[in-house]
Amino acid sequence: MTCMGTKAIIAIIGAGNLGSALASILSVGPETVRVWDRDPAKAPAGATLGSTLAGASHAFVCVPSWALRRALDDIAPLLGRETVIVGMSKGIDGESKLLIDELLAERLPAGQPWALLSGPMLAAELSAGKSGAAMAASKDAAAHASLAALFRGTRLLVEETDDTHGVALCGVLKNVYSVGLGIAAALEWTDNARGWYLSVVVRECIVVLTALGGQGATMLGPAGLGDLVATGFSPHSRNRRYGEDLVKYGTCPIVSEGCASLPQLLDRLGDLRGRLPVIDAVVRVVLDHEKAAEVFGGLITIGLSGQYRSPLPSNVSTFTSLKKIAPVYS
Repeated sequence: MTCMGTKAIIAIIGAGNLGSALASILSVGPETVRVWDRDPAKAPAGATLGSTLAGASHAFVCVPSWALRRALDDIAPLLGRETVIVGMSKGIDGESKLLIDELLAERLPAGQPWALLSGPMLAAELSAGKSGAAMAASKDAAAHASLAALFRGTRLLVEETDDTHGVALCGVLKNVYSVGLGIAAALEWTDNARGWYLSVVVRECIVVLTALGGQGATMLGPAGLGDLVATGFSPHSRNRRYGEDLVKYGTCPIVSEGCASLPQLLDRLGDLRGRLPVIDAVVRVVLDHEKAAEVFGGLITIGLSGQYRSPLPSNVSTFTSLKKIAPVYS
């Protein structure tokens, strides 16, 4: 409820699986939830983007990364000055090569409050009444407080951080590594082998985050490890399915965020790729079209032979402050 005693209005832009799942979570509270989609068949009759956003305290933008730029440009002139924009996308804009946090900062009006919401939020589970978790990332303390209040008592456990860049990077990385887990599943890797894979991935992600301006500890929270496990092992995951189908059939008919972001991620990594054997293996299979069995067989051989060397520095304190992984529960 607002200070005037009227219901807060929540706008959800994008009525796909995630947008619909989010609406199901928020609709049980006192807020008024409005949903809009570019596809008229998915939007309420008579709803317009303007009417959906009018008076909204929060606007959740639930579109793929390749559609986010257009969505932001459409909503920007319709926003109230205090409306908190919440980006739900996980990827890299193909046109500008910007991460989600960078794209929000570039396309939204100056001073517009915004946040990212990222974590294990598989839409199929949320829509079925199951719980999920997320990391709310923002530099704006008021945005943090409002999101904490919005999700308090719901099925979505929300932690908070100011590491917007790290959360955006985690969204890209977990998708890429989940494609790799799909490849490993199709190759019938054992649970032990996939456990080793995850341990390497966590270390690679921490290296990438710290090298590219994020906080290494962010990988250890819901937006990093939590989302990676959910996405990489779930049959509902498009990224995992992409990896599996690529091995089984040589192609995959669906569009995967992980694969769409991979070329742009490589541009950012530069020479760092040489320290990341799993990223390198995924690139060789997905982009270079090398045989998955040979590439991933070589990867596990390196691990089992003892030739693998962690990319992390020996002193943990040089790359992250472990104090920052303590969750803040709302």
